[in-house]
Amino acid sequence: MRLAFFSPLPPSASGIADYSEALLDPLRRIVDVEVFSTPGHAFDPGRFDVALYQLGNNPHHDFVYETALRHPGVVVMHESNLHHLVAHITITSGDWDRYMREAEYNGGAAAVAHAERVRALQAGPDYEGLPMNRRILEGAKALIVHSRFMATEMRETGFHGPIAQIPHGAWTPVVDRCAYRDRLGVDETTPLIGIFGHLKPYKRIAESLRAFRRLLHVEPRAKMILAGAAHPDLAVDSLIRALELTAHVRMLGFTPTEDFTGYIAASDIVLNLRYPTVGETSGSLLRALGLGRAVIVSDVGAFARDFGLRDQMRRACVSILSNIAEGFERSGTGEFVQFLSAAKGSAGEVRAQLYVALDRKYIDESSFRELNQMATQVSRMISGLMAYLKQSGIKGTKYKKASGGRQLET
Repeated sequence: MRLAFFSPLPPSASGIADYSEALLDPLRRIVDVEVFSTPGHAFDPGRFDVALYQLGNNPHHDFVYETALRHPGVVVMHESNLHHLVAHITITSGDWDRYMREAEYNGGAAAVAHAERVRALQAGPDYEGLPMNRRILEGAKALIVHSRFMATEMRETGFHGPIAQIPHGAWTPVVDRCAYRDRLGVDETTPLIGIFGHLKPYKRIAESLRAFRRLLHVEPRAKMILAGAAHPDLAVDSLIRALELTAHVRMLGFTPTEDFTGYIAASDIVLNLRYPTVGETSGSLLRALGLGRAVIVSDVGAFARDFGLRDQMRRACVSILSNIAEGFERSGTGEFVQFLSAAKGSAGEVRAQLYVALDRKYIDESSFRELNQMATQVSRMISGLMAYLKQSGIKGTKYKKASGGRQLET
């Protein structure tokens, strides 16, 4: 099988470039790969069985986007919103007419009206409200995404073709944490907080710096590093000076992959506070987790955990035990059976929630079978006890008779 692989590669300042470089070696073991990592190379789709496009929302992916429109294939959607990329291809190159057409195609008359204000310098592009992904999705033969959140986003956007959900993965080489802390001039007793990747406003850099300034009142030894390329919409260096954090915060700029991973390992806490999210899976976050770093993330998008389902399952499990205990303490068989019935219902609730957890891929098949079998066994035991009590003639200790008939002991 011959595969055309489109993606920027290092030294491009893109996390997807690092991801693609790590992916290529194992990919070459199973297919014949030809890489297209820069614009301007002739591409003959007839020479390949499939074209694979690694697509992200930054200028380094302009040639990937344009080729995918001309020669549709399988698109790896690293994020659902491509507005920044389309704006770069159109506005930055002075092609306002194309930007207006894209606004109309993706958002109709309201989007065109806003784009007119952007053109007149009366407003900024509606990056959050207009994803500008319609053309790429309409042409794609299939999609690959890294999270359930992204799969849902693509379906809700209107993509009806095949979608494969493949975990992003992480590569975590052996790193000398102490060497990188020495390079930064911090010892093991100094709390070090790190922010990694392109320093975009939606990563809540400003909010993190303000929170860090408050932290210094409690822990004056704390330090912070920011490793990533600066973004034109966020003057981080000016903000650091304005907050009087120059002595505590250091900007490292764009760093090679090896050093980038080393600085993650050197950190005690990694902040990954993306909001709003466009469905991206953070490679730097996964590396931090792989290196055993404590991380703080925003509870949104692909970073969110379904704590509601977890808490609901926990309440249902506790309800089984609680209903059995309360029914027994009532000292009457009839009431005990009623509470056992409620406990059995809670066991059924747990089984239903296990199916939801399996469907959402929170648990694997093996865990589901084991837990479902346990919940089913509990339900059967409760049913057996209910049947015994109903036919036993036992009324309970609060119905004791002078005749000395059989009673339920407490």
